[in-house]
Amino acid sequence: NERWVANRVDAPSTSPERREATTSGGQHPFVTIITCADSRLPVERMFDRGVGEIFVTRVAGNIAGPSETGTIEYGVGHLHTPLLVVMGHAKCGAVAAAAADAKVHGQVAGILAKVGPAVERAKRQNPSLKGDELVAAAVKENVWQTVFDLLKQSDDLRTQVQQGQLRIVGAVCDIGTGRVEFM
Repeated sequence: NERWVANRVDAPSTSPERREATTSGGQHPFVTIITCADSRLPVERMFDRGVGEIFVTRVAGNIAGPSETGTIEYGVGHLHTPLLVVMGHAKCGAVAAAAADAKVHGQVAGILAKVGPAVERAKRQNPSLKGDELVAAAVKENVWQTVFDLLKQSDDLRTQVQQGQLRIVGAVCDIGTGRVEFM
């Protein structure tokens, strides 16, 4: 991430030969990451990694419903990634909408409902915060909410954490600088 922040990326493992090697030899990522679908989070670029190195799940608000949890179980269980990063980001629209109790349409309401407990915790822990400051606190709480949801929903992930086969780390990206703060 330091290379991304400093605009000195190496862009490793992006050659045609690398693509062919992962086609014939399969993927062997070293980390599974769940993050927001926000287009300002180009995950492989942010960590200066290439083809087959990061198994990424993206969804608005970096929430973990059944599909996301199953995808992460695949990355951790089938691809054997020993590290799971749950990454939120500054200025997250889903968190901001949940904090503002925004009126939304369609399936977006379900996303905001998953973010809601994080917003409520941020309000309880920081009763004086409003606006952007509340959203920033809620972004961090939402990372922990996703960790909680994953562990609650997945016997496989819980077991791998208990057996020391999986480490889960929270993170927040500043979309302005690109810097990722690990929590």
